Amino acid sequence: MDEVQALLAALRDSPTDLVRVVREIGRRQPATLCLSRKTVETWQTRDPAAWARVRAWLERRGVELKVT
Repeated sequence: MDEVQALLAALRDSPTDLVRVVREIGRRQPATLCLSRKTVETWQTRDPAAWARVRAWLERRGVELKVT
């Protein structure tokens, strides 16, 4: 199982839409991901462990995170 599939499996029960983000980043591999502050705050509230895991994954892939 590759890293993307492993992360998707770990997020299966998350009450967030982080699966959508991981799928999109895995498919397109952009250099930058722009997110609203409200979105990030919602993920941090609903599932802080999942958000931390996805954020670390983004950093390992070299994706710059811009929160506006």
